Amino acid sequence: RMLYTKALIGHTYVIWTWDNHFAKVRVKAITGDRVVFDWAYQLLEGEPQLKTNRNSTVREKLPNTIIKK
Repeated sequence: RMLYTKALIGHTYVIWTWDNHFAKVRVKAITGDRVVFDWAYQLLEGEPQLKTNRNSTVREKLPNTIIKK
């Protein structure tokens, strides 16, 4: 079963793979021909922790706009 969602700037999406690994994608920008994002992939099977500094809750403020050509 495939699930789809709308990519929103500044949002982070967590992925749980079929082989029990975790990944995350944080959308930084959207243009008419690309999506710019940061990503992380957990190499350890079954380990959901992806954040490098778990004590920090501060995130960079990103623009909430979609750029279209």
